[in-house]
Amino acid sequence: MWNLQIKTEDLVDTKSYETIDFPQSFLAFNPILFKNNGKYCCLLGPDIQKGIFGFGDSPNSAIFAWDLEFKKRLMRHTKNDQVVQFVYYKIGILKKHSHV
Repeated sequence: MWNLQIKTEDLVDTKSYETIDFPQSFLAFNPILFKNNGKYCCLLGPDIQKGIFGFGDSPNSAIFAWDLEFKKRLMRHTKNDQVVQFVYYKIGILKKHSHV
């Protein structure tokens, strides 16, 4: 198990990466982006075991790895997957607000 301790100074401000075309999933769900042991990491969920997690050598590669894991997770998940339940709940809210 990887002991995940994120310090404030390890968080990456995505506003400084305006040239990157972020995937829609990243923009909609706003996972945290941080640096850990020389790698950039992207996480939605309580930890890397239960959450949706991607990493890479750059913020861009971490975000796109996370997006791939996000898509895989939505296609293959257990019935009681709380992170996927959150995703579907938020999709429902976003759909309601887009019809206003």
